[in-house]
Amino acid sequence: MRVYIVEYQAMRAGGWAHKISQEGYPTLEAAQKYVETRPGNPQCVLPMYYEVREYERYLIHDILVRE
Repeated sequence: MRVYIVEYQAMRAGGWAHKISQEGYPTLEAAQKYVETRPGNPQCVLPMYYEVREYERYLIHDILVRE
């Protein structure tokens, strides 16, 4: 089973801050839809990489869950 999670990265005074979404998405399209609704109007650079500004970005990770 595959799950897609979203990582938000933002440049702060001490370096890059990272936050991982608490939700998992069943498809890449569902994860992309979530990112596209976030504040700042994230723009798609690559299918799994979105940028708000050069110091704010979203990465979508494809996670394989073994049962």
